[in-house]
Amino acid sequence: MGELHVPDECFFDCARGLLDGDGSISNFEHAPTPRQYPAYRYERLLVKFHSASRAHIDWLRDTVLRLVERRGYIAANQPEGRSNPVYVLTYGKHASIALLEQMYRSADSPRLMRKYEIWRAYRDRQMHSNVRSLAIRAQLRTMDVTPT
Repeated sequence: MGELHVPDECFFDCARGLLDGDGSISNFEHAPTPRQYPAYRYERLLVKFHSASRAHIDWLRDTVLRLVERRGYIAANQPEGRSNPVYVLTYGKHASIALLEQMYRSADSPRLMRKYEIWRAYRDRQMHSNVRSLAIRAQLRTMDVTPT
C-alpha cells in the first residue's frame, strides 16, 4: 500500500479509519527524571500509525503536515524473525491534539469507541483543568493578588 487518493475533505475520516485499524492512542503520566525529581510528572498523549509500507507512512505524514501543519516522527522497527520492517508514525502531545480534534470533529462519525474514549477522557480532563485554572486566576484578580 502506498499513497491513498483521498480528497482533503475526506482525509480525516480516512485517517480515523487507519487509526482504528492499525494505530493507537496512548495517554499516560510520564516521570522523565524519577531519581532527581521524583515528584515531577506530566501527562503524555501519543497517536501512532503502523504500516509495513514506507510509502504509505510517508504519504500519511506528508498529508497531515500539509493539512494540520504538524510533523510526525517515523521509526522503522524490525520484528525478530521478519525480513521486512514495520514503520511507525508517531505524533507527540500537541500534534496529537490537533490531529484528534480533526478526526473526531463530528459526533456522529463512525469510530472505534475504545480508542475514542482515550481521547475523550484526555480532552475532558484538560478542559476541566483549564477552566479550574481560569477560575483560580479570576479569583486571585478579585483579591488583588498576582499569581507566581
